[in-house]
Amino acid sequence: MRRRAVETAKSALIVLLMISAAYLAVQVSLYSGSASDLPRAFLTYVSSLLGHTENATEETPAAEASRPVRIAVTNDTGRRGVQYSASETDGIFAATGTLLTEALSDLGTPVQTDEGAWRAALTRHGVYFDFLGKVPLTALSAWLSGTSETAVDAPVRRVLLAREEDGGVSLYFKNEDDGRYYVCRTSDALADRLESAIAGYLSNGATFAFEQGERYAQLEPDTLLLGRAVDLPVLSASNPVAGDEQKETLLRLLDFNPHTATGYPVEGGYFVRDGNGTLRVSEDGTVRYAATGEEDRYTAASAGEEPTQTELIEAARALAARTVGALCGSSVRLYLVDADEQADGTSRVRFGYCTEGAQIAVPNDGCAAEIVFTGARVTSMTLYFRAYETTETTVTLLPERQAAAALAVLREGGELIAGYVDGGTDTLSPKWLGL
Repeated sequence: MRRRAVETAKSALIVLLMISAAYLAVQVSLYSGSASDLPRAFLTYVSSLLGHTENATEETPAAEASRPVRIAVTNDTGRRGVQYSASETDGIFAATGTLLTEALSDLGTPVQTDEGAWRAALTRHGVYFDFLGKVPLTALSAWLSGTSETAVDAPVRRVLLAREEDGGVSLYFKNEDDGRYYVCRTSDALADRLESAIAGYLSNGATFAFEQGERYAQLEPDTLLLGRAVDLPVLSASNPVAGDEQKETLLRLLDFNPHTATGYPVEGGYFVRDGNGTLRVSEDGTVRYAATGEEDRYTAASAGEEPTQTELIEAARALAARTVGALCGSSVRLYLVDADEQADGTSRVRFGYCTEGAQIAVPNDGCAAEIVFTGARVTSMTLYFRAYETTETTVTLLPERQAAAALAVLREGGELIAGYVDGGTDTLSPKWLGL
């Protein structure tokens, strides 16, 4: 009798826990605006109560480089936009990023279109991604899938997956080099998956500047507006490679042997030589590397005789990640600023800092890392080492409309984005920036 009472009590407890789990899942769903994963989340939670676990999908190190800084989902409820919140952006990208991966793996031939068609597509059912920098579609595809590249090559910042009037799905983008808009048809099988992925998101009133008419006529038309206050933390900033005690750490990060390298002080820092490479380290955290011989200290792996642009970008990403990226702080990410072939035949790849999707502009032309390749070899690079931590102080920025008006006074048009300007001080406050 006593045993039966105990078992009954256990069963009742499990039922209560299941009801509690359902309630919490609903609350989370309403808060995030997504109900599409509710049954899965509920079953996963209950399974964990019963001692069952599910293996999480592990991301490759390169996956972080493919994350957008802002996303907008448009469905029957309207549009839900997210920006300046890495957790929210990552959450929606986890549910919709696979659609972009599939689309890039099976694109039709790009057809040139115009800004009007791009704007019309933004109002239809779909998902809009903004990567902040100029990302070649080939590199984005490789980062997302981990292996393959897309057949379409163009540097993009904004990408849109949108339903067409005939029910199909197309990928729209603006080529950041030639300034023209293009559209590619995707697999017909993507239509149902797109609708399923976006169905659970509730509108939060997000709009693009072009939809607001004269109110925001001074802004770049594709500026995403949320119509609410933007809150961002104040950051503390420091030089993580300052002082003699950090010298060995820096040398090891850059594959310089601290026991055999020869160095001496120079004005504003110190100079190091190791084999056929040199480093000039400045007091502000700027490190300049130069190859002085044929030694292959840093190279891009290649499947052919010469590395592709995607292979160069990935080699640069890995190098930036294990140097400036290793010391920049847990809340900061690197994003691809651009990748270009220079007039002298070299290839330059640049990465910047951002936190919560907000750009951190640094003195080194806004870049955390600038890496130059001659063929497969890194022949020079400039790294700006900075460490950032969020503080408990939060700043509420000026409302968008007033900020847009102020931007119009300072310059003709431009995009309104929130970010930080790092001039070498130890505290950074967020502010509206114009691009």
